[in-house]
Amino acid sequence: MKVTNLSGVFVEEIESRKINDELVYGFQLLFGFKSTKFYTNSEEQCDLWLKTIRKVTGFVNIKDIYEILVKIII
Repeated sequence: MKVTNLSGVFVEEIESRKINDELVYGFQLLFGFKSTKFYTNSEEQCDLWLKTIRKVTGFVNIKDIYEILVKIII
C-alpha cells in the first residue's frame, strides 16, 4: 500500500478539459517537485475535493477574503 503525507502539499484548480468527449474538472496536488492531477465528472464534486483537501492540509490562500468582526484597539 502506498501512503502519502499531505503536509506541505499545495493544491490548485486546473482548467476543465474534454477527455473522450466528456467534460471533466480537475485539480492537482503539488508535492515539492512532483505533481499529480485528478479529474472529476462534475464541477461540484471537484469543488468538494478542493475544499476538503484544503481543510485537512490547513491550506491558506493569500487571496482568501476574511471578515473582521471585532476591531481591536491597542
